[in-house]
Amino acid sequence: MIGDRVRFWPVLAEEEHRPVTVELPPVPLAVRLAAGDLATAVDALLGDVFTHTPEGRR
Repeated sequence: MIGDRVRFWPVLAEEEHRPVTVELPPVPLAVRLAAGDLATAVDALLGDVFTHTPEGRR
C-alpha cells in the first residue's frame, strides 16, 4: 500500500528534475493506522517536499 503511494510521486519528481529512490522492506511492516490515513500522511509528507523545496533540489 505504501509502495503504491511512494511510486506515484516519481512522476512529479521527474518533471521537476528531482532524483527519487524508493527503498521498502521486503516484508510488510505493521502500522497502527488505518490504510487511508497512512496513505494521506505519506502523500502529505511527500507533497511538502515538492511544495517547500526548489525544483531540481536533491
